[in-house]
Amino acid sequence: RPKDVEAFLGTAATFNCQGKGDPKPTSLRWEFNGGTPPATHTYSNNLVNQATYKIPVVTSTERDGRVSCIIASPTNLYPEDTATAILTIREGPQVKATQKNITADEGDM
Repeated sequence: RPKDVEAFLGTAATFNCQGKGDPKPTSLRWEFNGGTPPATHTYSNNLVNQATYKIPVVTSTERDGRVSCIIASPTNLYPEDTATAILTIREGPQVKATQKNITADEGDM
């Protein structure tokens, strides 16, 4: 099952999933918010080891995104099994620079 992930804007977020069972799963696919993952997201559908879903650069459009790992068994003998994780975006501290005009007369120091 993928675990919920917290990430800061501009950083990467990675989800992992592994399909196990008897009979062994024959396919694994990923969804983002119930549909096809955006082209900017990358993923592997490795059933032997661990499948990975990665958002290389988290943006505000992914806020509270749902990443689902969906596993199916051979010839659809059993219903698909879906596990979903949530992406929570953390925003770092904001630095605000201000400029103050300072005047000095020659010899003030």
